[in-house]
Amino acid sequence: MPTINDAAVAAMSMKEMELEVISHNLANASSYGFKEGKVSFEAVLSEEKNNNGEPKVVNRANITTNFSPGATIQTNNTFDLALQGDGFFEVQTDHGNFYSRDGAFTLNAQGQLVTLHGDPVMGVSGPVQIGTKSKVEISESGQVNGDGEDLGQIKVVSFDDKQKLSAVGNGLFEAKDGVAAKPTTDTQILQGKLESSNSQMTTNMVRLIEVMRQYESYLKVIQAQKDIDKNSSTVGQLA
Repeated sequence: MPTINDAAVAAMSMKEMELEVISHNLANASSYGFKEGKVSFEAVLSEEKNNNGEPKVVNRANITTNFSPGATIQTNNTFDLALQGDGFFEVQTDHGNFYSRDGAFTLNAQGQLVTLHGDPVMGVSGPVQIGTKSKVEISESGQVNGDGEDLGQIKVVSFDDKQKLSAVGNGLFEAKDGVAAKPTTDTQILQGKLESSNSQMTTNMVRLIEVMRQYESYLKVIQAQKDIDKNSSTVGQLA
């Protein structure tokens, strides 16, 4: 049978997970296109049985992503792009293609449109190549025009279930096995703008304080139980 300590330790483990998620949200409150994580808890039936032969009820933590849009910021930089709608940019990395809402782009030495980490931004027909064009205009549909020349179209994709995307760092998301990206026409590209993080600093700070207090209360329960066990042991020795 689980002890009070067992329950408190399990609760502390879940609170540690929540503290990690909240801290990550706060650290990325200024990261363009960042989507904050949310932790929820639910009671589920375990495969283990209790003394009555019935399945044990245990608490399980679920981490989901809040994909609501952040505010749009005007920058007037040619290669800053904000998405208006549910789509994602597709980015090519050494580990495969990933997806992002962070449109803070630039050009590399080869004239490719890349992220600030140097990963090429994908177009419909491959990486977007701009070269040395001096005047670059990008339409809401993602069509790229450089000095009057058609340079292709930026690829924007969407997913039927965004909760099946996993955050992998640097504002990138990975599609899990069996999850396919699909072209979308419901998302507009806004040139000279960026999408801010949707992490709410005040809300996350309040929640951080609440979770820390809850964590400390479980810690006190464990310490109190240790004191009781110690005192019981001492009394037994005196007897």
